[in-house]
Amino acid sequence: LHIVIADVTGKGVPAALYMAVSRTLLHTFALEGSSPAQALQRVNQFIRQDATSPLFLSAFHALLDTDIHCLTYASAGHNPPIWLQHSTGDIELLQSRGIVLGAFDQYVPEEHLCFLQPGDFIIFFTDGITEARNTAGAFMDDEGLEAIVASRRWSSAEELKSAIIAAVEDFAAGTPQADDYTVVVMRRLPLE
Repeated sequence: LHIVIADVTGKGVPAALYMAVSRTLLHTFALEGSSPAQALQRVNQFIRQDATSPLFLSAFHALLDTDIHCLTYASAGHNPPIWLQHSTGDIELLQSRGIVLGAFDQYVPEEHLCFLQPGDFIIFFTDGITEARNTAGAFMDDEGLEAIVASRRWSSAEELKSAIIAAVEDFAAGTPQADDYTVVVMRRLPLE
């Protein structure tokens, strides 16, 4: 199971088209059997061949082996997802060195592994979550998101996703935002 979250610089139609092409490329390379790091490298090569585009793409690509619950992942300058460990309630960021796609010709991302235990969650998100602003102009920031995630035991991925979205909306209190956001929450089902 491939999980990809990405965010393109810029706004409007050019950014949307850039994202659509990047999505298609990642999908193609994943279906060909590329690892997350290989797929990100190949997308970067393709983007760099078109030197006319001033846009860049941050991305986080993970591959879940559903038989052994191993998540292999690589990042292209994207916010590290949060791994919420069910047994302890601890959170860990899935850090992986990498730069945004399209910035440089030479790009060699790190690839890492984590093994999900029963009940564990992974929270993928774009920076619109952590850069949400309130009426005073303060950011929600990484610590604010992590506090929501670690605040209690969650019964489902849907419950945690809904809580994150509600917390961002409460924090913003109607303040117009400069960016959109995406949240994907994945959970390994607990043992019965």
